[in-house]
Amino acid sequence: MKIAMNIIVTLIGLLATLGWLGLVSNPASVQESFLLIPEGLGGLSNARSDIGALFLASALGCFLALRPQGRDFLWVPILLMSSAAVGRLVSLVADGSSDTSIRGLIVEVIIMVVLGLIWRARGKASSD
Repeated sequence: MKIAMNIIVTLIGLLATLGWLGLVSNPASVQESFLLIPEGLGGLSNARSDIGALFLASALGCFLALRPQGRDFLWVPILLMSSAAVGRLVSLVADGSSDTSIRGLIVEVIIMVVLGLIWRARGKASSD
């Protein structure tokens, strides 16, 4: 079970790393994925820093959580995904829904729940 949990955390960390690499290396290439249209140098800088930070911090939290006593590092991606989900919910209420925003919300909630369950399971395993 521990191996399966580590694989899931690693996959989430790798996906977050790929998101970060895409934003850093070529933010214009991810416009369609994130519905993000950076305008000028300032827009490119903000895309790389603000959204890139979300992905990079999530990836680092996942990878640090793989350490033997690293369970609490899972709170980093859990809280970041929670923050993103709250932002999406506010946007849904204020602006209405779209397929893309609903998909993003679903992905964020799935990541939160999966990592939360892994965090919980690791706590029970260490107390047994």
